[in-house]
Amino acid sequence: MEFPLRPFTDPAGKASDGTFPLDDLDLSSVSDVTLINLLNSAPILHNLGQTRVVRLSKSLVLKGGGEILPCEAKVLPTSGIKIQYSSSPRSSVSPA
Repeated sequence: MEFPLRPFTDPAGKASDGTFPLDDLDLSSVSDVTLINLLNSAPILHNLGQTRVVRLSKSLVLKGGGEILPCEAKVLPTSGIKIQYSSSPRSSVSPA
């Protein structure tokens, strides 16, 4: 039996030599609205169901969607990953 849902990955999201929307920008200068828009326009690293992970820069990813729980973002600091919380309750930004 074939699994009905398959994750999607944009090859441009994994390219180490590519350019990304927030390359050479300070994240603190980017508005929450811009981050939300980037969730729908930046190169996709993973997309399955309502969960999407996009690449914002060479060292920054954004995870968001309807199935993201606030506890997922809260776990990242305990794993040694620095994150910046967005005002959107269902997304988080973390280094790639």
